[in-house]
Amino acid sequence: MSSSVSSWLDHLGLGVYAEVFSENDVDMRVLPLLEEADLRELGVSLGHRKVLLAAIANIGSESPPENIPEIETAAAPKLETTPTDDAEHRLLTILFADIVGSTELSQQLTPEQMREILRSFQDAVTGVVSRYGGYVAKYLGDGALTYFGWPTAYEDHASRAVHAGLEIIEAIEDIRFNDIAMSARVGIATGHVVVGDLVSAGGIETGAIAGDTPNLAARLQAQARPGEVVIGPDTKRLCGGEFILETLGETRLKGYENEIVPHRVVELKKLESRFSAQTRSGSAELVGRVGELQILLDRWQSALKGKGQMVLISGDAGIGKSRLVEELMRAVIQTPHELVRMQCSPYHSTSAFHPIAERILRLSGIKPDDEADIRAAKIKSMLKVAPPQVPHAVEVYAELLSIELAKSPETLSLAPQDLKDLTIQTIVERMAAMANNQPVLMVLEDSHWIDPSTQEVLERLASRISDLPALVVVTQRPEGASDWTLDFDNATQLPIGLLTREQTAEMMSGILGQTPDTTFIDYMETRAAGIPLFVEELTRSVAERSDSDSDATIPDTLQGSLMARLDKLSSGARNVALVASVIGRDFEPQLLASVLSTKVGDLETHLGELARARILVSGVSGPGARMFRHALIQDTAYQSLLSRTRQAHHLAIGRALEAGIGGVVEREPEVLARHFTEAGNPRDAIGYWIKAAERALARSANFEAVEHAKAAISLADQLEDKAEQLSAKIATGVLLGRALDNAGEIHQACQVLKAAVDLADKHADLERFADAVIHFSSSLFLSSLPVASSIDLLEEALARTPKDNQKLRCQLLSTLARGCQMEGAPRKSARYRAEALTLVRQLDDKASLCSLLFSEFLTPISVREVIELGSWRSKLDEMLLVSDEVNDTERARARSLEVFVCAEMGDRDRMDQALTHLAQLGENRQHMHFEVILSHGMAMKAILDGDFQAAEQLTNRAFDLGQKTYGGAMEGVHGMQMFTIRREQGRLTQIAPIIKKMLDDDPTDTTWKPGFAIVASDLGHREASSRMLREMAEDDFSFALDAKYSTTLAYLAEVSAVSDAADLSERLYDLLTPYEDMTITAGVTTVCLGAAARQLGILSSALGEWQRAERHFEEALQLNQRMRSAPWQAWTKYDLAEMLLRRGRPEDRNRADAAINDSIDVAAKLSMVRLTKNCENLLKF
Repeated sequence: MSSSVSSWLDHLGLGVYAEVFSENDVDMRVLPLLEEADLRELGVSLGHRKVLLAAIANIGSESPPENIPEIETAAAPKLETTPTDDAEHRLLTILFADIVGSTELSQQLTPEQMREILRSFQDAVTGVVSRYGGYVAKYLGDGALTYFGWPTAYEDHASRAVHAGLEIIEAIEDIRFNDIAMSARVGIATGHVVVGDLVSAGGIETGAIAGDTPNLAARLQAQARPGEVVIGPDTKRLCGGEFILETLGETRLKGYENEIVPHRVVELKKLESRFSAQTRSGSAELVGRVGELQILLDRWQSALKGKGQMVLISGDAGIGKSRLVEELMRAVIQTPHELVRMQCSPYHSTSAFHPIAERILRLSGIKPDDEADIRAAKIKSMLKVAPPQVPHAVEVYAELLSIELAKSPETLSLAPQDLKDLTIQTIVERMAAMANNQPVLMVLEDSHWIDPSTQEVLERLASRISDLPALVVVTQRPEGASDWTLDFDNATQLPIGLLTREQTAEMMSGILGQTPDTTFIDYMETRAAGIPLFVEELTRSVAERSDSDSDATIPDTLQGSLMARLDKLSSGARNVALVASVIGRDFEPQLLASVLSTKVGDLETHLGELARARILVSGVSGPGARMFRHALIQDTAYQSLLSRTRQAHHLAIGRALEAGIGGVVEREPEVLARHFTEAGNPRDAIGYWIKAAERALARSANFEAVEHAKAAISLADQLEDKAEQLSAKIATGVLLGRALDNAGEIHQACQVLKAAVDLADKHADLERFADAVIHFSSSLFLSSLPVASSIDLLEEALARTPKDNQKLRCQLLSTLARGCQMEGAPRKSARYRAEALTLVRQLDDKASLCSLLFSEFLTPISVREVIELGSWRSKLDEMLLVSDEVNDTERARARSLEVFVCAEMGDRDRMDQALTHLAQLGENRQHMHFEVILSHGMAMKAILDGDFQAAEQLTNRAFDLGQKTYGGAMEGVHGMQMFTIRREQGRLTQIAPIIKKMLDDDPTDTTWKPGFAIVASDLGHREASSRMLREMAEDDFSFALDAKYSTTLAYLAEVSAVSDAADLSERLYDLLTPYEDMTITAGVTTVCLGAAARQLGILSSALGEWQRAERHFEEALQLNQRMRSAPWQAWTKYDLAEMLLRRGRPEDRNRADAAINDSIDVAAKLSMVRLTKNCENLLKF
């Protein structure tokens, strides 16, 4: 049946009748003859008969022009491809020609004579255009509009058009009528257009075109003189140096704002040689990779000796990475080994463990329509027949594929984060077990699309295989380049370079079966740029041409070459390729069949044709899967489709997947989300993006969660219903904030969540408002930013929450308790905490309980109950236990707080253990702020040890990471650590300007004033430091009761002791007394300044309370010894010696000298400049 009738019926929404029309030979010629009885006989319903009859009546009654007979010439073969049903994007070269002086001719000749001239003109144009593979779109009186590049694409369409233009000029000049000389003008332009059949009530216009290119061709034709061909800039560029051209200079064409430079075509250049296309040979042999292959074989030999290796092959797309890997596999085939091959996907770069899950699917033989029990049985069967066994492998593999399976007691209680750890461990250990059985060659291709979770597997695998017979080969493009292999001694980076001119020629010879001429090599060297894929594809495209095209120029663009390969397919195979390109590079026939509304068996003919044309190869996604041989072929097919066509296909694919085909709804909801996004269906897309983000968060795949959430939030504005749009913005905003928080982008998380809070408040949605506020406060807690901005919002939400909504009230109360504590309002916090505790126990709300337990430890010692101090270990254990049941974020907070509490309570062993746990958590999770907290914690530990150089490196690293994670909030922690380091190094002059700037920026902020006072004191500005001390004493040292409280008092104690301010020393002594048995610790993983008893001893000494001072110093020495804090132990001995010398007893001198000498030794060892100077001065006492 005529494709035009099919399109016409589709346009009317009656495509269901296309088959019956075809079976009865109804084409466009028959349509005007149909009557209602005929339609009834065809089985058309009454309503549809009326629609069809009305549409038939509107078809233009104008008779088509009389058929013009084809010119009988061997040089004018019929076009093998007819216009396609659907419009598509094309890069076309358009030729517009007309007869010069046709108006004058019409006045000189009779209508019949003029008709003969037009027939001759049309015959000439048809013959020439056909010879060069063009298409005559329409004749416009004395003009002709022709296309080059549609319906059949050619890589050299621009050159073909120019050749045709020159021949048309000659052909028209050969026409003679009554001795009247004839001539023509030709304009040629190249550009991107939309071309295809245009169906309307008035009929069908075949090859209708949309775009500016036809207008440009017509304007260029107007610039030509009789007998000339004028081309536009793009046509000139694509033609290269094939023609002799003459510039017409900058020209402003009618209707165009900017000037262009057209060129007149003088003639074809006389080239010394041309290249003749030959029949395609087999796959190109590996060329120019001898050195790279030898490196791989050397690493393989090392692996066989039990020294596992990893090689990262990197290079541009098409550089030959996969070809090199294939050659390696062929070279080692004689050695018994296990081949593990996996493929990353651009559509699954945010799908955790995607390449691994796909391999399991492939090996197990699981089909999309398998029931859950069958899928589980296949997993078990695969593991039985593919030993060796690894504990929990069945459960882990089932979880990867979202298969419901009874879990063992060991895995049933695992938190999602621990399950992810087990997954990675199982995958790695199975690889190790395989390598223990026989050598393993593992190949992971296209790692520039790798998901972060599979990246973790790779990195852990690199260490695990170091003593095993295994070689892991990974390929990646430069845009996905990673230097992670530098961390492993057994890893090799293998960059792949471009082919040389000689290697390019060798590759071309292998494809063509003969040595190409110099001109062809020159062209290929320039156009292919040494990329093997381009060399191979461009060479093959030339080789596929007919003999009549042997004189055509060499292909200029790979796009044209690839499109030409698609155009040479049958219409059925071509349509299959186009639809498959929307699914992706790798696809399953079952899904394709569903989208095309056919059976898999019916596709085999077309799939076979595509395979023979070297467009498809066997895929990796499952049994029977297919894959585009090159991503460039898939891209070419996809980009040729109109947006509306792509959208329709994406929607059909999404619905098919939604119906269960492929089994990705639960396993990879992001795949459906992507298809619905491209389909312009924001409602469904948002739903699946949210589902994908939640699933990623549950598996600690936090970077993937961020990308999914961003995709969801970007679609909210596309929803038509305003209420639905606002609701989606709130939900996706909170989701994105949570994902950013978990991924370590704390500062950005706070901004996103605050925006969601504002939207929810505007929306008057209590549940969403409260949820957004709770997460906002939580992110503020991690960010080190003031949480005050969230307290009012939390209280507002609490006031709006009904009493019977206990769950929400519990969450709000616990968050308020923590927030108020952070803001230095412990008594207010206690009230909220008491009310929350009652609900927590009733509801068994672990997350809220975590917040409450955190707030207990954030309470300064001065307001804690004595009984609480005695049970800190049990409270800490409870907090850790509860946090383990919640999520990674709470677990990290708990471990961070454990570092702080253990340091403050003087338990160095447990503090170090907490840092170790935090390090393990950071290594195994996608949480950047874990690394920040850990680096600060390790800097704090280094300060305790007196390794100030290491401490500086660690705090600077944390600061650099923190700038991305926490923003400006990291200046406080970094500043405190650097202040401590520089003070001990005697370099406070470097810090003083920074502290002064902070004070000047916000004079009301007293945070840094104690530090500035001690700087002034240390630098000898005693009057200034005493003045500042008095100023702070005016409100009785009313500092915020936060985690820095004891550090603030400790600084002021040292200032007061040298200021002869007895009244202030007494007051500071009272304020510091609650910390007598503890250390001075500033904030979570910031600094620990040793035993607080030291400061109490300094104050007592200043007050002349010698006995009390001596007792405090002895207590400090014991605690600092337990903390293994050499710097603060040395300072305590110095302070003790100073006290003894001031007391002046005869027996004190020897004790003082011994203490001073100990301090000097430590100061020299640790480069403590300030302590050294103080000791030297004290020796003069």
